[in-house]
Amino acid sequence: MSTTHVVQFIEAIRTRTDVQTASLLATSLARWNRYYRFLDTILSRYTEVSLAYVAADEQWRQEALTEERFERDRDLQSRLHLEIESFYIFSKILLDRIADTFGYYFDYPLK
Repeated sequence: MSTTHVVQFIEAIRTRTDVQTASLLATSLARWNRYYRFLDTILSRYTEVSLAYVAADEQWRQEALTEERFERDRDLQSRLHLEIESFYIFSKILLDRIADTFGYYFDYPLK
């Protein structure tokens, strides 16, 4: 979903619905886009940490276990899990916002 596609969709809807519905839909789509950008940011951070984790894992096979290395590896694992959990949470929020929009638009509120 690119910003261009969202803007084109909003413009198409704006000409086919009343002002209030078009405004609510535009607001909802802006929220979708916001959470999509959050997911993109999280994915970038995940990729960065994942590459560092893989590199550390390759070093792990060649180094003796030290307290410093143990702490470094534990930190990388925590950061990696944080990004995975963050992606899950923000994905769920995005899907909830999409469901809310469709529920409103088709007059079927989801609870």
